Amino acid sequence: MNKKRKTLPKAIFIACEGRSTEKNYFQLIGEIFGDELDYALTVYPDENEPKPKSDAVGLVREAISRKDDGFDELWVVFDKDGYTKHEDAFQLAKDNDIKIAFSSIAFEEWVLLHFERNIYAFSKSDCKDGRKKYICCGTHAREDDCKGSNCVAGYMREKKYYLGYSKSSEISIYPFLKDKTGHAILNSAWLRFRLRKEILECGEKLFEINPFTNVDDLVKRLTGIDESHRFAAFGETIDSDDVSVTFYMVDGQIRIDFTNKSGNSVVFNQITIDSTVEITGEDKKISATIDNSHLINPGMSDVIVLNLSEKLTNDLELTFRIENQIYHIK
Repeated sequence: MNKKRKTLPKAIFIACEGRSTEKNYFQLIGEIFGDELDYALTVYPDENEPKPKSDAVGLVREAISRKDDGFDELWVVFDKDGYTKHEDAFQLAKDNDIKIAFSSIAFEEWVLLHFERNIYAFSKSDCKDGRKKYICCGTHAREDDCKGSNCVAGYMREKKYYLGYSKSSEISIYPFLKDKTGHAILNSAWLRFRLRKEILECGEKLFEINPFTNVDDLVKRLTGIDESHRFAAFGETIDSDDVSVTFYMVDGQIRIDFTNKSGNSVVFNQITIDSTVEITGEDKKISATIDNSHLINPGMSDVIVLNLSEKLTNDLELTFRIENQIYHIK
């Protein structure tokens, strides 16, 4: 009897700046999740690369050169810290179907989002002295310590989020961040929501925005996290393949205009509301109740009204979950 042939894993290539932070971070993720999710990961540069490329255009060209090596996905990871030819890199990647995981001003922006929602525009990743040596801002060991006002790494040390953070460390930062990955993915979506006007205005020139990161796209791909977070304001319609939904605040109630675009019926009653709706803020939770049950068949629309246990304030956030789609309304 012939054995069923095992499906070959997807081959993924990632070109990173430098040999330390980003490379070691993604390398360890691949080692942990590769077998489980059936992919093989190659991260550039390896220890045998004598003169690895470190500029954005060079990394994109390196990824392009691997197209004939059997890779199914090609990624580049870089940031804006001290580099100027990002427009060339983005266009070259687009022309050659290379995916970009970009951060501005630095990869440390992604690291910071594991700990808090932050929209401050830092000017650099980590401050250096006149000899181009890192001065470890946030440790208060030197008079020229910026105390986190200029550099992301210094801010994380100042806040005691990651006192031992070092851009030159050979130890992967992933174990320290692993349990906070979900927060970083959520906070990255929040950051893009806060900057949605700037993102819309700049079009494809994401490198002109600070702060910004979409590293979560690559991390979700490598870890198998399939939750998708969407932020919106009250009164703003959110469209997806399965639903079109708009949330309103009306006289102390929440009104949900819901259109079912999926192929399955959707039921709203107290049980489903308890499992799909959460209203939180300032360490408190507001409960929501529904008076009537609603059955919304495919292609149909309905209005759902939720009664709240207390009045909503600006600091509160409404979370609405439908399977792996999570909508955050502020």
